[in-house]
Amino acid sequence: MQRSLYSLYRGDFLDSWHYNIGGMPFLLLLVFTALHLKLKFKHGAKIIMWGFIATAALMWGSFLIKLL
Repeated sequence: MQRSLYSLYRGDFLDSWHYNIGGMPFLLLLVFTALHLKLKFKHGAKIIMWGFIATAALMWGSFLIKLL
């Protein structure tokens, strides 16, 4: 995850995606969570819950594919 975030910080999106496919969705979800805490979106809690489930499934699936 650290290499992915460092690559994203440098602006190398493809390298970041290669290191950890769930890094960018995770960061977007953190930003959305912060916005939801500030602005109180109507269905924000459900979006955050399903977003974290989808991000975890994406990371888990990527791990399994790299394992094989």
